Amino acid sequence: MVKPTQYLPLIDFSPDGYLVLEGRVMPKDAAELFDPMIEFISQLKSDVVKFKVNLEYVNNSSRKKLLELFKRLDANKNVSKIYINWHFEEGDKGSVETAERFENLLLRSQFHYIEQPEII
Repeated sequence: MVKPTQYLPLIDFSPDGYLVLEGRVMPKDAAELFDPMIEFISQLKSDVVKFKVNLEYVNNSSRKKLLELFKRLDANKNVSKIYINWHFEEGDKGSVETAERFENLLLRSQFHYIEQPEII
C-alpha cells in the first residue's frame, strides 16, 4: 500500500483482486508511479478483480499511464472478470467522459459509474 500525498494517490493493490486508486495523480514521473502497478496487474491471478478508481485529479501523462494500466488488466488472461468502479463528483462530466473513453478501448472490463456529492 502507498499512502496518499498532496500529489500522489492512495494505492492499495491486493493479490486477492481488490484494487484501490484514490486521490490526486500528479507525479513528477508518471512511469515511476505507474510501472510497478502495471507490473503487479500483469502478474495478477484472481478470478474476479474489483477496482475502485476515485480520482480527484489526473494530469495528462498519468492519464496515458492509467489507460495502459487498464489495458494490461483487460489483457490479463489470469483474470476472469473485471469490474471497474469509477467514482466521480456530481456534475464532473470530464471525469465520466474520460472513463467512457477508457471503457470503449477495453474488451472485457465492466465499468460502473458511481456519482458522489461535490466536495466543497
